[in-house]
Amino acid sequence: SSGINAEYGGFHKDVTITKDHPTNLFLSKHQTFLLSYAKNQNSYEYVMSEWLRASGVYWCLTALKLLHCNELNQDDILEFVMSCYHPESGGFGASPKHDPHLLYTLSSVQILAL
Repeated sequence: SSGINAEYGGFHKDVTITKDHPTNLFLSKHQTFLLSYAKNQNSYEYVMSEWLRASGVYWCLTALKLLHCNELNQDDILEFVMSCYHPESGGFGASPKHDPHLLYTLSSVQILAL
C-alpha cells in the first residue's frame, strides 16, 4: 500500500468520546482563552508568535466577534495595526518593526474592516 496512510503508519483513534461527553459549547471559556493571549506579553507563546502577530490578531478578533465579545479595546487594536504600517510602501508588517508583506497587509486590512 502507498500514500500518506502507509507512509505515516495509518490513522489511529487516539481519543474515545463517551456518551456522557459535554454537549454544550462553553462560549465564556473560549472567550477567556482568546482574551488571555494579549494579557501576558512576556509569555513564551506570545514572544514566539511575533512573526505572525497581525494574522493571529485577525484570527482571534474574528473568533471573538463570532462569540459576541464586547471586551475589546478598539483603540488598542487600531494602535497595534497602525504601528505595523509602512507609509513608504503602503503595506503592513506582522508586528511593529517587521518588513511589510502582502499576507500581513491583508490581515491588517481585515482587522480594520472588522
